[in-house]
Amino acid sequence: LSKGGREEFLKKMRAKPSRTLMASGGNEPVSDSGGSGHSVFADTFLKALREVDKTTFTAEELFHSFIKERVAGKSEQTPEYNTIKNSGHDGGDFVFTLRTASLGTVSIPAPPPSLPAEATLPPAPVVLQGHLQVNVNAPSAKVFINEEEKGTASPGSPLNMENLPTGTASIRVEAEGYESLQKTVTIQRNQWTQEVFELKRVQVASLPPPPPPPITPPLKKGGEGGFNMVLIPSGEFMAGEPNSLKGMVINAFYMDKYEVTQREYEQVMGKNPSSFKGSDRPVESVTWYEADEYCRKVGKRLPTEWEWEKAAKGGTTTIFYWGESEDMAGDYAWYNENSGKKTHPVGQKKPNNYGLYDMAGNVCEWTSTDYDSSSKIFRGGSWRYDTIYVRSSYRSGGRAPPDYSYYGYGFRCV
Repeated sequence: LSKGGREEFLKKMRAKPSRTLMASGGNEPVSDSGGSGHSVFADTFLKALREVDKTTFTAEELFHSFIKERVAGKSEQTPEYNTIKNSGHDGGDFVFTLRTASLGTVSIPAPPPSLPAEATLPPAPVVLQGHLQVNVNAPSAKVFINEEEKGTASPGSPLNMENLPTGTASIRVEAEGYESLQKTVTIQRNQWTQEVFELKRVQVASLPPPPPPPITPPLKKGGEGGFNMVLIPSGEFMAGEPNSLKGMVINAFYMDKYEVTQREYEQVMGKNPSSFKGSDRPVESVTWYEADEYCRKVGKRLPTEWEWEKAAKGGTTTIFYWGESEDMAGDYAWYNENSGKKTHPVGQKKPNNYGLYDMAGNVCEWTSTDYDSSSKIFRGGSWRYDTIYVRSSYRSGGRAPPDYSYYGYGFRCV
C-alpha cells in the first residue's frame, strides 16, 4: 500500500469493531519449550513485537508475517487467527503502535535461589556476575566478548551466556555476507540482559556480468515425453482481490505444469531435504537460494510474483480460480481440512483453466520477487493453510528470508 493508502487502511481497522482470536494451536498439544521461560507461541509473539518492521501494524499482519510460520517451524502445533462468530465483529482489527522509547535492552531478573530452611552455610563471598542473551538477524553469527569468541547465534536461536563479569563489556557480532557490528553493553549483577544485533548485508560493488553458465536441458517427467510446461499467453490480467483489481500486462511465458518433485530435484541437486518423502511429492524444506539454483541448472528461472498470479488465475477474475465459493476447494487443492497434515503427489487434483496443477495448496511456491531488502515473496498457500489463504491473489504474510527453509515451501519453474 502507498503511505496514504496504508493510513486509510489503519484508520478503517481502528474505526470498526473487532472481535478476533489468536490462539497458540487447535485441538493439539502445544510446546512450552520457548526461550526465556516462555512457551514457543509466547516467545515468538514477543520476538515478533520486537522485530516487526513497521511502527504501526495490525494483529492479522503480525500473525501472518511472523507468528504462524515461525511457531509451526519450531513445534507440531498450528497457531490460529480467526474472527469470533456472532460477537459483533465488523471488519476491524487490533492496531499496535510501537512506543518511541528504545526497546534495545531489557533486563530480566533471575529467580532467587532457594535453600532448605535447616541449612546452615558460611557467608558466601560476593560474586559480581550477570547473564547476557545476544539476538541476531543473520545466520551462524559469531559472538565475541572483549574480542574473545563465545559461540554462535542465528535468527530465533540466541546465544545465552551465564555468569559473566558485571560491568561494561565490548560485544562484537560478525556473519558471512554481513557487516560486523560492535556495541558496549552493561551487564547487571544477577540479571539477564537481552541485546539485539541487526546486521546489515554487505553491499557488493558493481562488477562486469559473469559469463552465462552452461544450460542443462529441462528434465522430462517420466512416461509423458515433452517437458511438461504450459504456455501462459501474453496480455493484460486483473491482479489483486476482486474489490481492488488493477490491470497488469505480462508477456507470454512457459510455466511448469506441476510443482518440482523430489525425484526431479534429487536428480539435479544430488540431495532431497524434504520432510514428507515421496518421489512424486513436491520437494519442500528448500530455501529460496536452493530453488533459484535448481531453476538455473535446468535452464529455467523462478516466476515473478505477477507471472505466478496471472498463471494461477487462469484467465479468471473470481476469488478462487475455480469460482467464488470455497465449497469446491477439495476438488482443486490440498489444504488443512483434507491434507492429513502432509503433502501429496503432484497432479492429483483438478487443474486450472491453463492446465496447471496445485496452484492452490500442497506447498507454497517461491517467486523471484523481493518483498523488501531481506525477504522474498511466496504464493499459493500450502497443506497447512485454511481456504482463505489459498486464494490466487492472497499475498499478505507470504514472505520469508531467502535463507529460510520450511516443510510448507516448494516451487515450480518458468
